[in-house]
Amino acid sequence: MQKKFTEDFLTKKQKINTGELPQYYVENSHPPIIQPETFEYVQVEIKRRHKQKRYPKSHSVFALRIMCGECDGFYTPKVWRSNKPNRREFWQCHYKYEKRTFCRPPHVSDDELKQAFVAAYNQILGNKECYLEECIDLIESLTNVSELDLEIAELQTERAVIADLVKNCVEGNARTALDQVEYQKKYEALIQRYNDAETRLQDIVDEKQARIAKRAAVQQVLDGLNRSDSLLTKFDESLWGTLVEKMTIYSKEDILVTFKDGSEVVVSV
Repeated sequence: MQKKFTEDFLTKKQKINTGELPQYYVENSHPPIIQPETFEYVQVEIKRRHKQKRYPKSHSVFALRIMCGECDGFYTPKVWRSNKPNRREFWQCHYKYEKRTFCRPPHVSDDELKQAFVAAYNQILGNKECYLEECIDLIESLTNVSELDLEIAELQTERAVIADLVKNCVEGNARTALDQVEYQKKYEALIQRYNDAETRLQDIVDEKQARIAKRAAVQQVLDGLNRSDSLLTKFDESLWGTLVEKMTIYSKEDILVTFKDGSEVVVSV
C-alpha cells in the first residue's frame, strides 16, 4: 500500500513514493485467482526449465520429462525415413551428436517409454500402503513452514532498518561536510549488510517456495495412487502426468523413473 501519495491536496497531483512515506505490504487482502500452492509449484517449474540452455516445444506427454543419463539433456522426438513406408518415430538425446564424443544412452520409442512407466507404477503399487504412509509423513513435514516465516519476517525487518540507516547516512552527508573516505566506508559497509540480508531473504523465500511446491507434488502423487487399486496393464496418460517428475535413460536395462515425491524406481524395457 501507498506506492503513490498525493503531493498537493489542491492539485490532487500524485507522486510515486520513493521513501517519503512508509509503504505497507498486505497479505491475503484479496481471494486468489490461482491457489498459492499451484502458483509456487509453477514458479519452481519455471526455474527448473530455465536451468536448461534450451528445450524443445512438443505436445507429447513425454516432452520435457525424458532425460539423458549421461549429459542430463532432454530427449526430443526424432523421425527416421520420414517420407518412406518404413517411417519410424523415436526419442533421442537432443545433444547426442553435438560433440565428437556423443552420448551413449540409446534412443527409445513411445511404446518403450510407456512400458517403463507401467513397470515402475506397478512396482510402487506393489508396496502401496507403505508408500502412502511415507507420502503422508512427508506432507506433514513439508507443511510446517513457521520457522521459515519467522526468519523471513526477521530479515525483512533487518532489511528495513538497514535501508533507514543508509538513508540517514546519505542525508547526513548531504547536510554536513564529512570526511568522504570515512563516509564511503560506512556507506559501502551498510550497502553490503543490506545486500547480504537481501540475499539471505531471497534464499529463505526460495526454500519456502520449494517446500510448498514439493508438498503440492507429493499430494498429487498421493491423490493419484488413491485413485487406483489395481496394477496397470496399459499406459495411463493421466497417471503419468500426475505422478512422474522425469524419466532418465542410461540404457534400456537401466531406466530411472523419478516420481514427484522424490522416490525412484529402476526398470528395464
